[in-house]
Amino acid sequence: MEIPAQINFHQKATSPDHGIGLLVFFIPGNPGSIEYYRATLEKIFSILKAQDQGECNDLTVFGSSLVGFDNHADDGTPYIRTDHQYRQPLGLESQTAFVLKTLFAVLDFLELPHRVVLVGHSIGAYIALKLIEQARHTSSIHNNANIVGGISLFPTVVDIAKSPTGLIAAPILRFPLFPTLIHYISRPLQLLPLSDLIRIVRYTTGMQLPAATTTAKFLHSPHGVQQALHLAADEMRSVTTDRWDDPFWGMSAAKDGAVATGAAVVREVLRSTEAQSSKSPGLFFYWGAEDHWVANSTRDVLIAKRGRGAVATAGEEGKPVMEIDGHGIPHAFPLKPTHSRIVAKKVAGWIIEIQAER
Repeated sequence: MEIPAQINFHQKATSPDHGIGLLVFFIPGNPGSIEYYRATLEKIFSILKAQDQGECNDLTVFGSSLVGFDNHADDGTPYIRTDHQYRQPLGLESQTAFVLKTLFAVLDFLELPHRVVLVGHSIGAYIALKLIEQARHTSSIHNNANIVGGISLFPTVVDIAKSPTGLIAAPILRFPLFPTLIHYISRPLQLLPLSDLIRIVRYTTGMQLPAATTTAKFLHSPHGVQQALHLAADEMRSVTTDRWDDPFWGMSAAKDGAVATGAAVVREVLRSTEAQSSKSPGLFFYWGAEDHWVANSTRDVLIAKRGRGAVATAGEEGKPVMEIDGHGIPHAFPLKPTHSRIVAKKVAGWIIEIQAER
């Protein structure tokens, strides 16, 4: 049975009296190997643990690979069982279902009630938003969970095929047999010793050792290449127009530009007050300044339509915070430790902000 690789940083509460814990649940992009994000998750955990100031509340920072990208982990980390047998490449819906099942398994393992902040990178951000959407339509996504926030990093949540890379990749990925073809072409890589493959990856890409090792393991895995391409093809088909309604984005039902009567204004204020009292999950987006997987026009339209202004006006309080990176960090931020640390600090800061509002 295949067990996906996992990363789990955990601080157990010293007493049940410490009440509700915090679970930061990380969803990787594609390729969906969680090992790329180890430095990021470790930094998030260390910042949040320091913020705890010795109170020893229950704190977990957890991430799991998507299905099909890993055979096993080498670090002896205890696994939270998800019991998924890999039989064929999975599309976006199936990967989302697996992530939800993993989240349930983690919450069952933790036992105590937890506030949950979902953090997703790239297509992982899309999966995170879908889980938040599902939680909105149920009284509770899990007996031990209250999803209080979602953080999207370099998110591919709208019109991925219109991005610079998407414009090139989408026509190629339309051919149904392309993932399988490349899978068989790349199979000789699995015959190389892993140490040799790591050296080849470092030489050809300039990656530092941790990222090169993870990439080599991904290329060495039996299904990784095929799974990555199959998922990418499904992303091109599925991630198109903005699929979420105004309430999801923390907006009132009134449309932009609509002329409201005095009574309508009162109703909208009441709706806004009610929405704030229900404490919908706080949403935060961190966009790349130049992201080859996100067209600048797509990003700018979404920020203008859905994002909160620098000074939130009436009815905007629940809208997402959307920030464009100013450090020159690329889409593949986990490949460099310096980029990972900057992103981790941003994520941890937003989590602390979410916690303060609860």
